[in-house]
Order: sequence, then structure tokens, then C-alpha cells
Amino acid sequence: MKNLNHLAVIMDGNTRWASNRNLPSKAGHKEGVKKARLAVEYALEKKIDYLTLFAFSTENWLREEGEVRDLISLFFDALEEQTPELREEKVKLNFIGDISRFNKKLIKQIETSKKLTEEYEPKLNLIIAASYGGKWDIINAIKKFHADKNNKELNENSLENYLETKSFPDPDLIIRSGGLFPSSACSAAIAPILSTSMSDFLLSMTPVFEIIQSSLLLINFAVSFDSSI
Repeated sequence: MKNLNHLAVIMDGNTRWASNRNLPSKAGHKEGVKKARLAVEYALEKKIDYLTLFAFSTENWLREEGEVRDLISLFFDALEEQTPELREEKVKLNFIGDISRFNKKLIKQIETSKKLTEEYEPKLNLIIAASYGGKWDIINAIKKFHADKNNKELNENSLENYLETKSFPDPDLIIRSGGLFPSSACSAAIAPILSTSMSDFLLSMTPVFEIIQSSLLLINFAVSFDSSI
């Protein structure tokens, strides 16, 4: 797609999808994995260089223990099953977020998948945001900044070097499958424009009017992506 270099998708609505069909939440999350695959195929087809999937937010840790276990289990299974296929398609896996919070089994699989998909020139950089939150990223970056005694002035440019997203270009378009903006999914910088309760950092990198304008170009994809969520 012309001028679309980085597409980001906030994976949301899985639990509502399952609840509306009297199914357990795990069934909805399984459906979400299928939609994640659809997003990868779309990005490859349209020759988009970067695709970010918000798969597991810091707020997900606050869900019921059983649901958290299901999410982590599905995350592991998806990585184990899809890494060979991603290699064939020359998709490079990247991860942002507080990965250390996951169990050792999942952390090992994340490291393995990263290593296996960095052996070639990628057709697509797939960025998985796992245990990621905008507030967490900012606080973590500030801590890293102050830990470096050579740093002097804290400003936008100096802080950016410590963000999880520093290695990737800003998103050109963000799609949220659930149709609602959560409290952790938008930047406070644009809150007066969108909603008084929004606060996610990454969205602030994407101009609001570009989101509105570009959404018209992706309407068919958005509808198909959201059809079962």
C-alpha cells in the first residue's frame, strides 16, 4: 500500500467475542491468533515493511489468573507453531515489552524464535508487543536514562534512545480490532482530541488526522479483520 511503511494493530475484543457466543475466553483468544496471522499475510501482500501486533499488554496481567495462563500458553503455542512458516516467508520477529515477566519456557521460545528469524534479509519486520504498555515504556526509559551517569538533559530526543520502540519507525496507521480505546492504549498528548480517558504512548507517534485519512484506505482489511472479533 502506497506510503504505508508501518502498520500497528491492537488485538482487542477476543473476550467479548467469546462471551457473545457463550464460549470460554480462551476460545476468543484462539480466534485472535488466527486474526494475527491474517494481519501478517496482509502486510506481506501489501509489501508493508513493519507490522506491530499488540498481543499482550501490561494490563493483561490484571486479568484472572486462569485467563493469564491461557494467554501465555497460546502465545507459546503460536510462536512454536508459526516460527517455521515465518522463516519461509522471511519474516523477522522482534519483541518489545517487559519480557522478563513471562515464565522461563516462554522466554526461551521468544529467544529461539528471534534467533531463527534474524538469519536473512526480512520481507517484513513483525514486532510483537508483549507485556507492553506505554506508561511502562516511558517509566522504564526514564530509569535507564538516569542510570547512565553520562546523560545530562532529559528531553524528547534523549529519552527516545531508551524506549523499546527506538529501533523502529513510528507507525503510519493504527487499527484497534475491538472498536474501543482502552485507558492504556492512547497517549495523553492526544487525549483531548480523542477521549479524556486515553493514555497509550505509541499512538501519539501517529498523527490523528493521518489515522482518520488512512483508515479509508484500509476499510476492507479492517472489516475483515474485525469480522469475528
